Amino acid sequence: MTSSAGPRLRGGGERVLILQAAPRGGKGDDGKRMNQIDPLNAFLTELVAVDTDGPILYLGRLAEVTDSALVLTEADVHDCREGHASKEAYLAEALEQGVTVNRRKVVVLRRVIMSVSRLADVVLEDSTGADDLPEGRAFLEED
Repeated sequence: MTSSAGPRLRGGGERVLILQAAPRGGKGDDGKRMNQIDPLNAFLTELVAVDTDGPILYLGRLAEVTDSALVLTEADVHDCREGHASKEAYLAEALEQGVTVNRRKVVVLRRVIMSVSRLADVVLEDSTGADDLPEGRAFLEED
């Protein structure tokens, strides 16, 4: 079934890409983030991309937001040093073909995060600089 709702995971489900650092906030008794204003809370349960200050790119479903980390499920941890794809090229491939899940759950420390984006918010550009996809248009099929 085709949908304009957003990206999908290879093998089922949807996924999200997040590209924005979140502010620090207080912790509750359980050590989890108390700040309900954290913009990443809006991305909970969605498929996101987490870009780091190194060669690692994380793609997956945002399951939890804490003061010190983000927890992704149905995740793909991609090291750009392995293989030939840059972060942007790998992201474009994932948007076209779906996320290859290689981790059931992964914790990403906030201190290494550069940005977080919903996958549905990613816009690809061709070599001429023109948008490949009109704003708000779906680029992956829903399973």
